[in-house]
Amino acid sequence: FKNMEVESITGCTLFYEESKTKDSKSGYPVCILRLSNSGGCCSYKIPAVMFLLSLLVTYGYVQQNFAMIETVSIGLMLLVVIIVLVGIALVSWSIEESLVAVGEVGIQLNQQKSWWRGGNSRSNFIPLQDVADVIINEAIHRHRVVFYLALLVRKRQLENSKLKDMKIIPLFTGHMPRLKLLIRICHTIKSTLSIQDINITVQ
Repeated sequence: FKNMEVESITGCTLFYEESKTKDSKSGYPVCILRLSNSGGCCSYKIPAVMFLLSLLVTYGYVQQNFAMIETVSIGLMLLVVIIVLVGIALVSWSIEESLVAVGEVGIQLNQQKSWWRGGNSRSNFIPLQDVADVIINEAIHRHRVVFYLALLVRKRQLENSKLKDMKIIPLFTGHMPRLKLLIRICHTIKSTLSIQDINITVQ
């Protein structure tokens, strides 16, 4: 069992948990990987705080220069209250993503989003026979190239796999960890599921 703090590509502090064990009945290897930000989605924190500060400054200016206009003052006050509540919701937003890989069985993906008034969760199970490979891919994010982890999943069972017969399922997109951690996670999943690199025909 390993627990560490890591950094995302946006500079946020993430909490990474890694656990390896064996199923007590089948003896199959099991790995549990979990990423969480535990205290707010930092990609929203700075914009939310900056917007709140600018709004408060605007409200103070209008109230000082247009003190005779009571309607404007009340309207701005209500607007400030609404924006503050929205800001609190954004700052308190947290995401937890987990992956459970079981040898000879498959992969269970879970994502849970929560904030101060509730949240939602979703899960997805992928049988091992559908998993062609675990890859690290590239994408454009905010005008720069970033890396992300993904499953290469077969749309249908074929002996000679072609790229058009595959689909990509990105992993841990809610946190976007750095390449160093992606490599570690990729090796952990592959070793647990005994996945070998495959050759894909591009057509």
